[in-house]
Amino acid sequence: MKKWKQAVCLFVVACFLALTPTLAQAAPNYGKNYNHIDVKVDCEYVFSVDGVDVPLTGTLQPETIKVTVGSKTYDFSKYSVSTVTESGKSEYEIRVNGLKSSDISWIEDTFRMSNVYVSARVIFSTVPEALQDILQTTLVNGSTYYYLDVTDYQYDGVQECTGGRGPRSSGNTGTPTGLDLHIKASGMSVALTKGRLAISKKVQNEQGAVLSQQEDGVSFDYTITSTGGETLYFLNGVCCDSTTDGAQSTVSVQNGQTVMLEGIPAGTYRITELQKSGYVIRSINGTSTANYTTDYVVKTKVDGEIPVAEFVNTKLSEKAAIRINKTAAGIEQGGYPDPEICIYDEQGELLWKAVLPSNGDAIYPTTYFLPGTYWIEETGQEIEGYNCEMTINGGSRKQFEILPGDSLVYVTVHNRYTAEPTMFAITYDLNGGKYEDSEEAIVEYHPEGAEIEIHAAPSRE
Repeated sequence: MKKWKQAVCLFVVACFLALTPTLAQAAPNYGKNYNHIDVKVDCEYVFSVDGVDVPLTGTLQPETIKVTVGSKTYDFSKYSVSTVTESGKSEYEIRVNGLKSSDISWIEDTFRMSNVYVSARVIFSTVPEALQDILQTTLVNGSTYYYLDVTDYQYDGVQECTGGRGPRSSGNTGTPTGLDLHIKASGMSVALTKGRLAISKKVQNEQGAVLSQQEDGVSFDYTITSTGGETLYFLNGVCCDSTTDGAQSTVSVQNGQTVMLEGIPAGTYRITELQKSGYVIRSINGTSTANYTTDYVVKTKVDGEIPVAEFVNTKLSEKAAIRINKTAAGIEQGGYPDPEICIYDEQGELLWKAVLPSNGDAIYPTTYFLPGTYWIEETGQEIEGYNCEMTINGGSRKQFEILPGDSLVYVTVHNRYTAEPTMFAITYDLNGGKYEDSEEAIVEYHPEGAEIEIHAAPSRE
């Protein structure tokens, strides 16, 4: 199990004193049956942030505490947890049955134990800026806290219970009636030295086969920016100040290569590939995408995994890729439908179709197109009470062209909605004049608000 290192605690605990020669001659009295488990709270934790110790005051959430003694686990969420005070210090307590001193593996006739483990969530009201992108947040009683989950911390303190005579680590003695733990934070350190990030590049052909570096040694440039929009600069793969001689704001990665970047402060970063003519993005980390960016959290623990961003592009030959998006306007409150878009060649063969969200992100169809003229048909765009006019790249013709040498063509399908006019009817008799009672009549429909002139209708003769 993983050991939770510790730091200084607000409840300052004296080091466990060696037994006097007189006491050392007698075996410790561990008691027999334990009726409670106490865990002391309100600890100060020390984080090392880029080599600087930063103290933080944290609190254990009682419902998240689990204490394991040998094969027995006591989940505080399944008990009624009370907050009690001992020697002026707060602790969480549960009442238990069946816990015996013989369940504990005692170390060399001392009150230290080797088979007691603790898991819990520690919450913090404030943390340094360097930790804000690393630690997650949670709501507690309507307030937002940062938190750190501690799993299987091997308790290395003493059995604090003395039968109500005060903490054992403060020099008190007595026979234990329960298991009292003081979770000293003096061992939990999260090292936030600057971390690393890797970018990997692969290129495939239009059939999906990966191209070797010998087949295509193309290089791509990448930018890395923080959540605040600040661009990182690098020199020889190490993050540096923008004023450093030779510092570059882009990182170049060749097909088949993985570039390691070091010295990146903890935080969330956006990696953006600069588009290159003749290539189109296909996936990032195995997930198909039309976006040239991805976000990564650099967790700079010393033993943390290094995040690798793998970008895969398709190399285009005589065929071209298209970038297609759907826009709509004309309805004040929005609520546009998401129509199905079909692309046909000049012979009327369906090449591609998909439902496109109106005013959503553009997509890159996986179909590639030879030079020529292509037609677009749209279905499902109608809205009751509105007329809809579709344009392609601003023109009324429902087509787009791919010219020889094109590698990427932008296509925008736009719908302009206009409300249909409200109509009303006027009925005339066959001999002229406004119709009132005759069954033989002519009905005319006119837009609301139109000026109507009464006229004679054609005679029946």
